[in-house]
This record gives sequence, structure tokens and C-alpha cells, in this order.
Amino acid sequence: MTRISLVDQTQQLIAPYLRPGDSAIDATAGNGYDTAFLAHTVGPHGHVYVFDLQQKALTATKSHLATRGLSHIPVRYCLSCHQYLSQHIAENDSLNIKAIMFNLGYLPGGDKTLTTQAGSTLIAIQSAVNLLAIDGCLSIIAYPGHRAGALEFSCIYNWFTTLNPLSYALKRISIEKTLRPAPEVFFIRRRR
Repeated sequence: MTRISLVDQTQQLIAPYLRPGDSAIDATAGNGYDTAFLAHTVGPHGHVYVFDLQQKALTATKSHLATRGLSHIPVRYCLSCHQYLSQHIAENDSLNIKAIMFNLGYLPGGDKTLTTQAGSTLIAIQSAVNLLAIDGCLSIIAYPGHRAGALEFSCIYNWFTTLNPLSYALKRISIEKTLRPAPEVFFIRRRR
């Protein structure tokens, strides 16, 4: 049996709701895999906003898009903490975002001491959910296996449980139990 990564599962959850011409956000650039998925899906008539605090991540993302033949897709690179994402979104995209992806933790292959933080992430996801269009999706992959990640996970979980299920379709996915806390996906789709 083939195991599908949480990143792939998350992209599969979002794919039915994201169309060519839509606007989307990758709130944590990393090495650009989610940005590439979003850019490929929205195409040249869509728009992707991508955020990271590290220039190294934005550079890696831009390079990954070029390698995948996606340099022609409109992408706005924001060297900024994701907590400020609403300040970077064009007015015509406000309340019109169809997908927002967070893949928390640290930059793969980067400095593991530079991680996303609970406070700024909570501000970011609260802001992000308010940008979603009807049937827009928000995904968060959280990693509770390290100290900062455990606090971040706890804050996200507590926030997630307060969302009104009449307004949002809610889903959680985790990988098989391991000796240490496993990563988990929080998936939110705006109903109304």
C-alpha cells in the first residue's frame, strides 16, 4: 500500500475547490511545493501570493516554479511574516481567496531554530479565514513534535474547535501513530 504524504493529501483536499483564474495564498513558502501546486492550478489568469520571513525560502520557491515551468504565472512574493498577510492582499482579492495553505514549522534544509510561532500563526489563520470566498479552503499542517510546534498545534487546535460548523466544513487528518506526536492537517472550507 502506498502512503500519501500529508502535503499531497492536503493538495488533494483543496484541488476540487480551486480553479483556473482563482486567487490563492501560500502563507509559508518553504521550498515552494505548495506554491507550485497553487500556481499550476490557478494558471496564468489566476494569482498566487506567497509569504515567508526568509529570503532563502522565497528564492527557493521562485527557483522551484522556474524548474516546473511555472514562471509565467502571476505570483507575488512577500518577504513578510504571515501574520501580515491581509495587508499584502489586493483589495479586489479581499474575500475572494479560494485557497490558503500553511505548512508550519521550519524551512526544510534550513535552520531548525527558525520556526513559525504560535502567536503570529494564530493571528495569520484568524486573518486568513476572513479572506476566504464561499467554498474557499484553508489548510494548516502543524508539527507538534518539537517545543514551538507543540505550542503552535495547541493554539491552532483550540481555535479550530471554536469555528461554527454551520459556517465552515471542518476536517482533521493525522498520520499513523508514532512514538512522538505526529503532524496533523486542519482543513477548513467556508460554507457561507
